[in-house]
Amino acid sequence: MKIKSKKPLLINITGTCGKTITAKIIEIVLTKSGYRVGLASTIGIYFKGRRVKKKDRSGPKSFQYLFQRSKELDVVICENVLRHIRHDTYYPALSDVCLITNVSDDHIHQTKTKTVREIAQIKSKILKRSKKNGFIILNGDNKYTLNIAQANTDKKLILFTTKPKKVKLLKKIKPLAIYLYKKPQILKVSNYKMEQVVKDVSKLPLTLNLKLTFNIYNLLAAISVLDNLPGISLYYNQLQKTLAKIVPSYSSIPGRFNIFDFGKFTVILDNAKNPLSYKKSLTAAKSIPHKRLITVLKASNTRTSQFIKKIGQIAARHSDFIYIKESRQPKGRKRKRIKGETAALLKEGALKEVSKPNKLKVILDEEQAVKNAILKAKAGDLLLVFGYRVDALHKLIKSMQKNELHSLKASPNYI
Repeated sequence: MKIKSKKPLLINITGTCGKTITAKIIEIVLTKSGYRVGLASTIGIYFKGRRVKKKDRSGPKSFQYLFQRSKELDVVICENVLRHIRHDTYYPALSDVCLITNVSDDHIHQTKTKTVREIAQIKSKILKRSKKNGFIILNGDNKYTLNIAQANTDKKLILFTTKPKKVKLLKKIKPLAIYLYKKPQILKVSNYKMEQVVKDVSKLPLTLNLKLTFNIYNLLAAISVLDNLPGISLYYNQLQKTLAKIVPSYSSIPGRFNIFDFGKFTVILDNAKNPLSYKKSLTAAKSIPHKRLITVLKASNTRTSQFIKKIGQIAARHSDFIYIKESRQPKGRKRKRIKGETAALLKEGALKEVSKPNKLKVILDEEQAVKNAILKAKAGDLLLVFGYRVDALHKLIKSMQKNELHSLKASPNYI
């Protein structure tokens, strides 16, 4: 299916949490609807439905890679991280749709910013790269994106919210439409009209029967974009059928709450990067039936001491046992701490919440920490593995899963 345009549509996405999942939902839906899509994101480059490059590809080189092949594409989706927006890095075109998922204190001190308001100002710079008639889509539940909305009332503004009581207030900003999650539906509110976009969100695998509440926001954001792409019309019944096929797996969205069934216990692989995303993932894991929640914890050594301690504290608050490890630093990032220092800071933060030190174990080597956690897991355990190197960790977990299930089937007690 082709769009009647010489150039592909451009979608720019930024925010503190949810950028990658939202971008991938959009990419999957459009690809399954017959459009030729390119995506540059923190989980790699996708080109016409295939993952052609792995690891973080959210930078300008990846945007160039896609636009050099723009004649083969109908839509290009670019995930924008703070450091690239801050330094006004290369952008090949103005966006047709611009989305800011939310803004929080993730990058304070890391990029010489002192307040969340400063971060919001930097993130909002992305709006200057949108076309005059382009759509701006913002989170109506986040006070910082709401401030951005109030400063852009002259633009083609779209808002999304999970709070029905807030619709009346959001209407005062005069958006073209508001996308509302009103359990269990997603509705589109425009002028005096209300349409049902998704009948029952709980039936979508991405929400895991509403346990993954953060994916309700990601679905709202993605639908807000998909429903306002110039030249693209998606019927709501077909949209719901396509969304129902997206599962939180490595093949769909690598490193975003990927679930592995080991028979007697379960392992989840997640690539949380900031306190808010750690908290969301841990809260979601807590809502899944289990006997013990075992967390395999990491943090970037480029973060501040306070930031790393906070992650340790959040993990300890939700976990029954924690393995603390250190991830290898992504290529191109300078290591700011000596070996063992990041783990010590995570432990210090965790001990503020845990009275017994025997609920913590430090294993610096990432692979050994994950192996240890899986080999010592008991029936009914839920293991939440945090890691940056999701491809390598997926390979390790998948290999151990295969061995575990093979042993389980070989057991005389297996039914």
